[in-house]
Amino acid sequence: SSGINAEWPLRPGISFGIVMGLYMLVCAGITSVAPFYTMSDNAAMANAFSGYPWMTFIVSLGAVLATATGSFSGLMVTSRVMFSMGEDGILFRSLTAVNKLTQVPWVATLVSMILPAFGILLLDIEELVKMNSGGMLICFCLTNICVIVARYQPPRTDIFATDTTVMERLSIYFSFSCWIFSLLAWLLLHQLGATVIGIILFVVMTTVAGVNVFLIQYKLEEIKLEEEAFRCPLSPWIPACGIWVNSGLMIALPLMTWVRVVACLVVGQICYFAYGLRHSTLTLQKKDCSSATEYVRLTDHFTVTSDTEHLIN
Repeated sequence: SSGINAEWPLRPGISFGIVMGLYMLVCAGITSVAPFYTMSDNAAMANAFSGYPWMTFIVSLGAVLATATGSFSGLMVTSRVMFSMGEDGILFRSLTAVNKLTQVPWVATLVSMILPAFGILLLDIEELVKMNSGGMLICFCLTNICVIVARYQPPRTDIFATDTTVMERLSIYFSFSCWIFSLLAWLLLHQLGATVIGIILFVVMTTVAGVNVFLIQYKLEEIKLEEEAFRCPLSPWIPACGIWVNSGLMIALPLMTWVRVVACLVVGQICYFAYGLRHSTLTLQKKDCSSATEYVRLTDHFTVTSDTEHLIN
């Protein structure tokens, strides 16, 4: 989401790395001031300096500013996702409107502000946080799977090509198998606890998940890839570790949270099949209506040429 706005896409990663390092240093400093088990769940940092009122005020102010920064970061990500989906036709193409002066997708940003605001006003904030965590964990797992699959996806000149190779199908199968067995491992450990049978089943399921990663590494790697193929350091082990860790966090969430997340996913699927599938650029291209995907970028918005407007609508 932020890489598309950078001349050098690695810069956002470096900035996020610096922020992560600062967070880790703050956590280490706080736990050196007071033991973690004595801290409050609501305001741990402020309570750690309870003996110094002026320090408590500074820490609380910093926490408020950090929360605002996190909110702005989430707003940027959400608006860019909506913008990209609008470009693909999965959502309304009016979401691709860009401000003439700032070159910011203002419609997508405005929608990204209004919808969460209504959710916060009408629903319980604690449940919303849990639902957001569940959705993000699913996205993280799917992202790791996509990193593995992209490694074995041959370069294509046609971005609308939908045919898959044997390598892609095998990488998808092994990646999802790794995810399923990772979920089973954490689920069994969560249900059975730290008992002998629970630990044994956890180790067995984790081993099976690792076997799938091993098959990706040593079976698919035998197939020679072109130089232009997607590369990732220590792939597929690092993405597989991400899948395994995120699966454990998914199992830790309450059952009712997942019921609500599934309900939201169902609503999303209904919207996709009712609107997005019929209006997407890929669907129009499949219908040999490639001219319908030709856009004219004006100074402040995207529009469709007049001879293709009836195909979009």
